[in-house]
Amino acid sequence: MSGIRVDDSGFVKGTEDLKKKVSQNTLSYGREISQSFQYTARKDAPWVDRKGVARRGLKGNAFAIGTRVRVEMGGRAHNYKAGAHSAKDYTEFLEFANQKKFAAIYPTADPLREKAIEDFGDAALKGKTKINIPRMKGRKR
Repeated sequence: MSGIRVDDSGFVKGTEDLKKKVSQNTLSYGREISQSFQYTARKDAPWVDRKGVARRGLKGNAFAIGTRVRVEMGGRAHNYKAGAHSAKDYTEFLEFANQKKFAAIYPTADPLREKAIEDFGDAALKGKTKINIPRMKGRKR
């Protein structure tokens, strides 16, 4: 039996290398977005610091989950003056109370999310590598 034999091992290896590089670059991009959020949210937060706890509580993080990259933006600051009817998380109070006058998370995260979708185009929306930017809750105290 005669036929043509094709060695596709080089193609397969090249494809696998490309997938790794795309994953690494996507994670790097996610980290850049999260660091940009953290810097901008802390710098532009529309409140006056008393102890700096709420400002330091604004954080961004990016990590890989399989072939996806998850970017988290948000914050958590314990409310030391929490009474029976007040928010335990001071960041949540700042974000949603007073007609959102002191909001820092969503006004910073939303434009960055739009930029990520614009930069990635359909790859971020339909591909296997996705950018997901939820509000980060942080750990419970």
